[in-house]
Amino acid sequence: MQRCKLALISWLSAIIIAWGNNGGIAQINVQLVDVISAPNHTVSIPLLTSDLSGYDIISYQFEVLFDSLVIRAVGVSVEGTIAAPWGHPAVNLDSTGRMIVGNFGTQALSSGDTLLKLLFNVVGNPGDTSLIVLKEFQFNNGSPSAWLKNGRLKVEMPSGVARGHSPSVPRQMISLSNSPEPFPDRTAIHVRQLPAGPIEIDIFNILGQRVKHLGSLIPEHAQIELFWDATNQYGDPVPAGIYFCVVTQFNQILAVDRMICIK
Repeated sequence: MQRCKLALISWLSAIIIAWGNNGGIAQINVQLVDVISAPNHTVSIPLLTSDLSGYDIISYQFEVLFDSLVIRAVGVSVEGTIAAPWGHPAVNLDSTGRMIVGNFGTQALSSGDTLLKLLFNVVGNPGDTSLIVLKEFQFNNGSPSAWLKNGRLKVEMPSGVARGHSPSVPRQMISLSNSPEPFPDRTAIHVRQLPAGPIEIDIFNILGQRVKHLGSLIPEHAQIELFWDATNQYGDPVPAGIYFCVVTQFNQILAVDRMICIK
């Protein structure tokens, strides 16, 4: 019996060692750094990895999710990165609030450094922030696995005043808020200091997709109140999460209110 136990332990140990050697328990740290930028700027965000030596990494693919009301994806750059020998990756920008990136090469990547740089245009106002989420990240066919750390971009006032000119910053022209906040299934939207003329009011999700059109209005007064029942354009309840009420006039954003729906 003792001999059987020793044989079983040896067999299990061999399996575990082999699994570790072929990358089954290997893990690479992949992270985005937090950055600060100003409105109307293009920002380059490095995608960093831990040491890739010995893992025979010959491909990668991933998605990036972000708040399209704060930043807009431009593409990626590999200049000066460890993946530069593979050339420029394939980039898909067809979906609002999402960028898909992938590439492969014949020479395995080594060392740990900047894999590539994500490029965004900043379209938000000072004080806005956007979480930048790495999703479905894979090296090769999922081996080694990737441990992901997301990043965040914060919009601050440009420093152009110090260079002798006034910054051009989009201003919120009206007052926009909602209550209660957060809300489970219904919230009142308060719009004040309205300018003259027609306005559009829409609800967007965090991916920048329009969830519901609340109305096309020509207000008779400087303030109005509307209600959103946490449903989409088909009347179906929306999932819990972050949403945005956007007021526009002549295709120009006048104000954005962040709202949190809880279930």
